[in-house]
Formats: sequence, structure tokens, C-alpha cells
Amino acid sequence: MGVGTIWLLLTVAVGLQFIIQTQAIFGDSRIDGSTDGSTDGSTEGSTDVDETPLTPPPELAVELSFTLKHEFVPELDNRSSQEYMDLVNIVESECGDILREAFGCAFMECIARCFRPALVWIQTTQTQVVVTVVLKSSASADLIPTTSQVLQAVIDGANNTNSTILSGSVVVIATTLTTTPAPPTSTTTAVTPMAIPLSFTSRGETFTAGLMDSSSPVFMARDVLIVTSLEPVYNNTFPSFMSLNVTGFRNGSIINDLLMLFSAGNVPNITDIANVLINASSNITAFNISVSSITVNGTVVSVSSGVSHKISLITASFFVLLSWLLSSQH
Repeated sequence: MGVGTIWLLLTVAVGLQFIIQTQAIFGDSRIDGSTDGSTDGSTEGSTDVDETPLTPPPELAVELSFTLKHEFVPELDNRSSQEYMDLVNIVESECGDILREAFGCAFMECIARCFRPALVWIQTTQTQVVVTVVLKSSASADLIPTTSQVLQAVIDGANNTNSTILSGSVVVIATTLTTTPAPPTSTTTAVTPMAIPLSFTSRGETFTAGLMDSSSPVFMARDVLIVTSLEPVYNNTFPSFMSLNVTGFRNGSIINDLLMLFSAGNVPNITDIANVLINASSNITAFNISVSSITVNGTVVSVSSGVSHKISLITASFFVLLSWLLSSQH
């Protein structure tokens, strides 16, 4: 093999190595998302391009939905409008401040995904937003919050008088976080929650297909109504009460399935839990509560049983008194 041939082969090898290294560095990424290898922004032949970045979902994230104290305008449907960008900045800034204060270095960012008008039967003119809360996967495991902790942090922050978020409207849409708190690193004893299922029927209300989908506006709206109506009642009655969440709805008028959390070791009995709902039913107008349909922890609580026992006791007392009066006359 001649010297010229060897030199030619070495030149080709070096050229191929350069191409391979360049491809490894830059890959197939394109600034404009085109598929023809160009970087001139050409999108020939494409229609209705979605401007949402095609990025994989974060490893640790919670997707929330909540309503803002902000009037919805048509410009919020346009991602390039000034109104859209201004509201994104407001939401991401406020949400970021709340979660940064709550979780420190474990928090990464808050991303406003989209805006839409809130449901008419909640608030006609206000704006609903979907937000993704991203946490640092590199953070220590004991610093990463659970889904419920993220939710509660946003609700607590929304209770601030200067907040644009309606605290009663905050719900979780999706999550990649655990629902179990990380093991404590100190000697402090963690509070262990006790879950108690609760269900009741809203007679006279119509079940729709949207109530089977937890991400639908109808489901989320009813979820907000029930939680915001019942949580304060139970919170004021039982010191051990922690939270109340809607787990689903079923057909049969509308059967509402809930899950209540109490501090373990101080859980009220099923009768006391049911009685709170019974007593509150006359004051709640947002939805119907059929007091004869209440089930607590799998047990149907009979409303009439307590009354019938009282009547039986009164009746027995009457006959004892009558018997005594009759005997005293002889």
C-alpha cells in the first residue's frame, strides 16, 4: 500500500470522526421544530402548530388547578397576547413565592400551562388556571414534600388577603409525588393519619358523564363545592380532623364518595361523624344531602334509630307514671 493511499485513508477517517462528534453534540435538535434539517424557521407544509414545548413531564411534579380573582378575557386564549404573558408572570411569581417559602431548595419552578373561563355556576367572570409545580429530584428525600403538602401550601398561601388565588378552588389534577410523608429525620413523632370513608346521596340531582372523569370541569367544580362546604364544619367540630377529599361520584341521583383523615388515636366514632353531616345538611344549599343515605366507614348510619329509642323511652316512662297513678288510687 503506497504512502498516498495511507494518507487518503487517514484523511477520510478524521473527517468521519469530526462528523460523528458534531452529531453527538448537536443531535437532531432544531430551533424552529422543522423536520427538513434546516434552521431558517421554515415550516413548509405544516398547519396549526402547537406552540407548547414538547418536553417530557418532570420527574417530580404536581399539576394543580385553581381559580383566580381575575376577569377572564378572550386574549387569554392567545399565548402570544400581552394579557396572557402578563397573567403568566403574575401566577408563576405568586405561586413560586408561596412554594419557595414552604419548601425552600426542594422547589424548582411553577409553570402556568393554560387559562380558561371558570364554570358559570361557580363564578362567571373569573379565570381558571392549570399550573405545574416542579420539584428538584436532586433534593434530599426528607425535603421533598408529598402531594397533600404541596396542595396545603398553596391553599395556605391563597388565604393571604393579597393573594389572587381563591383558596377553596385549589385541586390536584395529577401528580408524580408520593402521598406518604418521608420518614422523619429527627426524634419528633410524625402524626399518623387515619382514613375514614364517607358517602352520601344528593337526591334530586342529575348524574352526568363528566362526573366520572376527575379531570373534567364538572367533576372539579363539584369537588370544590363539597370540600369547601364540609371541611370547615368538620374542622370546627373535631380537633383531630385533618382533611377531606373527594374520591369520586357514582350514579344514583349523585352518590358522593369522600375520604376523611383524622389523627390516629383520636378518631371520632361513626355516629358522631354522621351527626355532623346531618346537622349541617339544613344549612348547606350548594348541594343536597340525603340524611338517610349516609355511610361512614362502610356502615349505614340510621337517622331514625336514635329518635325511635327516645320515643320508646318516653313511652315507657309514661306507662310507669300511669301505672303508679293507678296503683296509688287503690
